Amino acid sequence: MPLMEALRSLDRTSYRCWLLLACALFAFSAVGCAVGGGDNDDETADESEQEGSFRLSAVTNDRGDATVSFDLPEGTTKFAVTALLGDDDLFVRFSELVSGTGVDYLSPERESISFADTFSRYVNTASVPSRREDPALTNGERYTASIELEDGVGTPISGETVTFEVISKVDPGLDGGRLRLNVFFVGDVGEEQTTKEVIRAAIPTMRSTYSAQAGLDLDINEFEIDGPVVLPLPVTGDDFYRSAAGVGVSPSVNLFIGGDVDARSAVGEVLGVAGGIPGPPTPTERSGVAVSIFAAAGPDGIFSAEDTRILGETLAHETGHFLGLFHPVDFSGSQVTAADPLDDTAICGFITECISNSELTRNLMFPSPVSDGSGGFIPQNDLTDDQRGVMNRYIVAD
Repeated sequence: MPLMEALRSLDRTSYRCWLLLACALFAFSAVGCAVGGGDNDDETADESEQEGSFRLSAVTNDRGDATVSFDLPEGTTKFAVTALLGDDDLFVRFSELVSGTGVDYLSPERESISFADTFSRYVNTASVPSRREDPALTNGERYTASIELEDGVGTPISGETVTFEVISKVDPGLDGGRLRLNVFFVGDVGEEQTTKEVIRAAIPTMRSTYSAQAGLDLDINEFEIDGPVVLPLPVTGDDFYRSAAGVGVSPSVNLFIGGDVDARSAVGEVLGVAGGIPGPPTPTERSGVAVSIFAAAGPDGIFSAEDTRILGETLAHETGHFLGLFHPVDFSGSQVTAADPLDDTAICGFITECISNSELTRNLMFPSPVSDGSGGFIPQNDLTDDQRGVMNRYIVAD
């Protein structure tokens, strides 16, 4: 495929998600960060109403580090740990997440496998285990989680209390099950009957992909909530998502349907944005996937059958990010600048090579819709075994 045609195929008015912006924001916040192991023993625990969950707290030392250690219920096969901040001007990242026998679940072999090890505002979440190749959890082991806290420009923050929320689950089948989704129709645009009809028409595409490719059946609850036409950017966080997510079932993945998303990519409007890779499973300022109904309709504002299918793929794609999936490849201009940490997703070096690889262009997590050469767009509903493994290890999947 010629280069210009390949580039045009990525420019369908809307980019599927704003991962490049997320990377830039996180990279900026990490400049000059202090690195060091946590040695703070000031931790306390309290009961949670939710079965299989508990909270610990620790105070950061003079290097901005805080550490907690904890045991898990017998039979636990997976858990998520979320670091929660009380100050929205601070940034947090996980610096260590290990088992008692020394298994590194955060960045094995120094490989970044999620955004948990990158500074983010408000909150950060790590999933354990997160990949098929990660060692299984062992009964009786004690786990240690450490974070670093800073002000967004590299200055460590000491004396700050950080809350660690741990949610565990006994899930013997890590290749399939059920995924809970809260769908929020936001404000006047979201509550319009036409918006609801389009989303309900798009959901079967997502449901089919998740069932056939990930072995996950969707359990969906719908809500109407007040909110703005233009949804705030969930990856940078907003109290709107914390408040709204508290209305739904928890833990869940929260899909917010609004008129637009407060973001633009290099190639146009944004179809959708996820609050993290992975995202927080309980209500926080980043517990959401925001989807633009305006961008999904395209320039004519009318939903064709293909527009509706692509909207369903967008819902599935952004939820995939929230469950822990990266794009298989990311671009800067015509060159590939990043690849996901999974062994069985295809790789390529230049955009023309990527566009000609159907294994990539048909993958659900490819960064954008791709032209089929006949005025339409290639269906993107494939997942690899390793991608399926990540999705089923996310704590919301039963």
